[in-house]
Amino acid sequence: MNPCDVGLTREAEDNLAEIWVEATDRQAVTEAEAAIYDLLRSDPAGKGTPVAEGLYKISHAPLTAFCSIDEARRAVEINRVWRPG
Repeated sequence: MNPCDVGLTREAEDNLAEIWVEATDRQAVTEAEAAIYDLLRSDPAGKGTPVAEGLYKISHAPLTAFCSIDEARRAVEINRVWRPG
């Protein structure tokens, strides 16, 4: 199976940058981002939790991301990133 292309909206980029700047453990944020990308590339619908039609949530501590999946194009767009707690 071909991997999915994963991208971020401008809002998600801004969320991630703010989280990283404010983090006490920036390495953990960087590793969580990479893990989320890897999970979404390989099996976005299977690794994510459906939230609403076309919207999925995926978590890897310390991050949670909301994304939309276009299975026909094999593309995932991360719409928002946040750090629970």
